[in-house]
Amino acid sequence: MAKTRKSAGQAKASRVLKKKTPLLDRIQPDEASVVLRRLLACHPEFLLEAEEISRSTLSETSFDSIASDVEDSIRQLGLDDLNSSAGSGRRPIRGRHETPFGPRTG
Repeated sequence: MAKTRKSAGQAKASRVLKKKTPLLDRIQPDEASVVLRRLLACHPEFLLEAEEISRSTLSETSFDSIASDVEDSIRQLGLDDLNSSAGSGRRPIRGRHETPFGPRTG
C-alpha cells in the first residue's frame, strides 16, 4: 500500500502532539472546538492550515467507521425498543394472497 505524504503542518502537528499535554488530552470535543476557535481568532494565520487539516480529517472518515457507529447505536437499543416498532399497524396475513410475484400461500 502506498504511503501518503504528510504536509509540513501535519508533520509539525505530529511532533507537537507527541509531547504530553494532560489538559488537552482530557477535554471533550465541544471544549476542543471552543479552544480551536479561540486559537484561530488569536492567530488567523493558522486558518488555511486548520482548513487543510479539517479537509484531510474529514476525507479519512471510512464507511467502516460509520457502519461501526450505526451498529453500536443499534446494539444499545433494548429488545423492548425494537419490538415496540416492529410490525406496528400490520396484521399477519394468513391463507392465500397475491404478491407482486403471483399468488402465495401463507
